[in-house]
Formats: sequence, structure tokens, C-alpha cells
Amino acid sequence: YYIEYRLNDAGFRDVNWTAPNPDRTRIVCVGDSYTMGFGVDVSDTFCRQLDRRLNRNGTRFDYELVNLGHPGYSTREERKLYEKWAPTLGGNIVLLTIVWNDDLAFVEEVALRQKEWEKRGKTGSIFDFPRPPGDYRRCAEE
Repeated sequence: YYIEYRLNDAGFRDVNWTAPNPDRTRIVCVGDSYTMGFGVDVSDTFCRQLDRRLNRNGTRFDYELVNLGHPGYSTREERKLYEKWAPTLGGNIVLLTIVWNDDLAFVEEVALRQKEWEKRGKTGSIFDFPRPPGDYRRCAEE
């Protein structure tokens, strides 16, 4: 099992970008390691798969996908990343990929619950004890 990671001139796992073409619809994919394609060949990233599907023979439009995936980034960092590159990339569509650990509300709420847990004299993490499936909020309040 071997995966090669090659980065473009901008430091992303994608081809080198060209200037926006008004005849093409540019989709900018923003996200974390899932978007970058961690653990899969570049041709198997969802950005490349979507590119192939959108541009298969017989489609009316011409699409170009840009991969702005960055490992370890949260939604807040992904927004900053997009704002930095948006003027250069000139995308028509932004596709923001969010996975469970990217949700800022979840991260901030867990930090708040951990502080409340410790104020009550509890030790360890709010996640150190068995939780009922589904709602972590209920666990943190127990």
C-alpha cells in the first residue's frame, strides 16, 4: 500500500492552476484531509471523481475543479484559506466539505462542556465514560 502525494506550485494536491476561463465553470473544493484525498491516489479523490463525472461525454457544460483540501483544517481555517485564494481562483461555485470533526459548534461546545465538567470537580475528559449513542450533550450533563 503506497500513496504518492504531489503538490502543485501553490502547495495543494492538485494540478497547477491556470487563470479562470470564462467558458468553464470553476468549482473550488474547500475542505480538510478528506477533500485533499488522504489515503487515496489523486485520481481517486472525490474532486477528481466529480470532475470526471461532470465532464463526461455529452454534458452541456465544461467544468474545472480546484482542490483546496488541507489536512487538519477546521471550518474556520477553511474559510480563511478560501478567502486567501478566492481572488486568484475566481471560482463560480464553492463546494465546502464538512465532516463531523470540522463543525465549529461541536468543537466549541465540547470545550465548554469540558470546562463545566472540571468545575464540578470531575477529572478526565467528558468522553472518558460510556456514552449513550447519538447525543453527546446528554453525556456531558450527567
